[in-house]
Amino acid sequence: MGKSGADISILHWQGFRLHMPVRSLTGQAYVFRVNVSDSFVACDKFEYLLTDKEQARAARYRKLDDYQRFTVGRVALKLLLAKFANVPANKVVVQQQGAEKPFTELPVSFNVSHSGNWVVLAFSALPVGVDVEFINNHFSYRNMLPATFHPQEIAYIEQSSNSLEQFYRLWTAKEAWFKKEGAGVAGELWRENMLQNDSVTCFAVDGRHTAAIACTGKAGVAAALDFTIS
Repeated sequence: MGKSGADISILHWQGFRLHMPVRSLTGQAYVFRVNVSDSFVACDKFEYLLTDKEQARAARYRKLDDYQRFTVGRVALKLLLAKFANVPANKVVVQQQGAEKPFTELPVSFNVSHSGNWVVLAFSALPVGVDVEFINNHFSYRNMLPATFHPQEIAYIEQSSNSLEQFYRLWTAKEAWFKKEGAGVAGELWRENMLQNDSVTCFAVDGRHTAAIACTGKAGVAAALDFTIS
């Protein structure tokens, strides 16, 4: 974030379809946003991409929204991984050990997050993390600050004209950074000052959802792409 603090970066979203070419991955990240409602209707024809274990996991979700988000996220992940790695999508195997971040044997680093009606995915040649959150105007966040935010971050939030929005920006930044590091939110969040971390880019997914992507070094975002499963 560097000198801009938790300011939002303006990403110029462009439409993407699977027939379009993609450049070889570098340290820069490609970020995709996928509308769950628009994409779920086409997921049936890609059911063959989901393993028995993945289908069983999807079936365990009690809420329809959670089931749809997982299904759309996993199908989109496999289709896009196949595109970047130039392999058939049915050959993409996503593995995960316990609470650790998912991985594959492909030479592609990736991360996935979802909230509300959005799935956000990030791809890079180097470790990458992404997080998206719905901005809940009724969320009481102040009790969380001492345990999860650096003192400088707390001051930044409290002095902001829109403290809630800055809270969510810094929270997604922290989540993305720890996911990139492979630690999730189990690490000591308050020790990491995102205001001094220039490997993280905050951006808006839409008017109600904020997100952040953490790259390795200062690589930044190569492209922001809208993808619909069809």
